[in-house]
Amino acid sequence: MADKKEEKKEEKKDAPTQLQGQLAANFASMSLEDQKKAVVSALEQHHKEEAQKKLASLPQPVRRRVLALKKLNNEVSDLEKQFEKERQELVKKYDGLKKPLFEKRSTIVRGTYEPKNEEVLPEEPPKTAEGAKPEEAKPAEAKPAEGAAVKGIPHFWKEAIENYEYLIDLCNGSPNAITERDLEAFAFLVDIRCTRNDDKGFVLEFEFDENPFFTTKVLTKTYHMVEDSMGTDELLLDHADGTKIDWKAGKNLTVEMKTKKQRRKGRGGGQVRTVTREEPCDSFFRFFEPPRMEATDDEEEEAAMENLMELDYEIGVVIRDKLLPKAVEYFTGEAVSLAYDPDYEGEDEDDDEEPEGDDEDDDEDEVVIPRGRGRGGRLPGHAQPPPRRVHPPRRTGRSARSV
Repeated sequence: MADKKEEKKEEKKDAPTQLQGQLAANFASMSLEDQKKAVVSALEQHHKEEAQKKLASLPQPVRRRVLALKKLNNEVSDLEKQFEKERQELVKKYDGLKKPLFEKRSTIVRGTYEPKNEEVLPEEPPKTAEGAKPEEAKPAEAKPAEGAAVKGIPHFWKEAIENYEYLIDLCNGSPNAITERDLEAFAFLVDIRCTRNDDKGFVLEFEFDENPFFTTKVLTKTYHMVEDSMGTDELLLDHADGTKIDWKAGKNLTVEMKTKKQRRKGRGGGQVRTVTREEPCDSFFRFFEPPRMEATDDEEEEAAMENLMELDYEIGVVIRDKLLPKAVEYFTGEAVSLAYDPDYEGEDEDDDEEPEGDDEDDDEDEVVIPRGRGRGGRLPGHAQPPPRRVHPPRRTGRSARSV
C-alpha cells in the first residue's frame, strides 16, 4: 500500500515535466494568447491520458459502471447545450418584442410623440385622511396650458442614472467615476439602446442631442465575447471597444489641466517656471476608453487590469439588464437602488469572510484598486467609498446567461 502511495507521489512530481514535453518547441516565441491556448491544449491532453490510466487501473466491473456514468454525463451535456440554444432563441424573441416598446419610449422622451389617453396609466389619487372616501383614479389627460412649452421629458436619462446608486458606486470604483461635469453632459442624453450580437457580445449606444461638449452624436461600447478555451459552455469577455469621442476645444471631460512649478537646473539654476499640462482624470466618458489586457510579467499589474476589465464589463451588464428595462422607475425614484445589488454580487458573498490566521497569505493574494476621484466632486450624497479589494481574478468573463 505504501509503495502505491509513493508511486502516485512520483507521478504527480513528474506531471509538470510531462506537460512541458507536450508544449510546442517554439512556445517562448508565441504570442500571449497562443501560449494560453497551447497550455490549455497540453493540459487537456495530460488529463485525458491520466483519466485513461485511472480507468485502466479499475477492476473491469467498476470500469464498466464508470463508463455508464460517462454516458449519462454526455446526455446531460447534450441537454445543457439544447437548453442554451433554446434560451438564446427566447432572448432573441423577447428582445424583438421589446424593441418597439423601447422605440416608443424614446419618442416620448424626445418629445416627438405625445401619448394618447389610452396609452397612459391612470394617475394614483392622493392619499386621503383615515375614514374619508378615496377618490376614483382617473386617466392622466394632457392639459395644454400646463407645461405646454416643455418638450418630451427633460433630463430623463440624466436623472435615471443619477438616481441609480448601485450603478454610480460601480462607476466610482473605476476610472469611470460619474462627476458633476458628466451630469452637465448627461442633460443632453436622449436615448440609451442595446443590441445583442447573437451570443458573441452586445453593443450599448448612447445618443446625445447637440451639446457644448462633443460633436459625436452616438457613443457606442461593444463587448466582444469568446468561448471558454477550457472546454466549458461559458462565454468569456475577450475585449471591449469604445467610440473615439470628438471633443470640442477645451471641453474634454476626461482630462484636466494641472499647473506645476519647475526649478531650472544648471546655469541659471534657481529660476522657477510654471508649466501647465493636460492629464487624464476620472469621468464616466472614460467608459468609452475600455481597459485592455497587455502582456506583462508583473502578476499584480495583470491582476489589477483583469479586475478593471471585469468591473468595466459589470457596468455594461448593469446598464443593459437593469437601467434600460426600468429607466422610468429610476427616473421617478420608484426603483429600489442599493449600493449592494444581490443580483450582481451574490457570487462574491464569501469574499469578505476570512478565516483567522490567514492574514499573511491574503495580503500576498490580493490587489487593492483605488476608487476613482472625479474632478468637480462626486455626486451629492455619494461619499468616497473605501478601496475595492479583489482577489486576483479568473479569466475575465461571465457565463453565457449574462450575454
